[in-house]
Amino acid sequence: HFLAQQPSPQQPAPAGQIRPPPQQFEPAAPQTLPSQQTSQQLSPQHTFPSGQQ
Repeated sequence: HFLAQQPSPQQPAPAGQIRPPPQQFEPAAPQTLPSQQTSQQLSPQHTFPSGQQ
């Protein structure tokens, strides 16, 4: 029976590991927003010089 109990805890362990990653994505989301805004600002600037040429 002890052997059967060992494999059962292993299954919940991976499930717990999957939960932490989502938490990391949350903080990363705010960082991606500012990065997207900067990329948008750069894109308009690049279009201006290209249009002048």
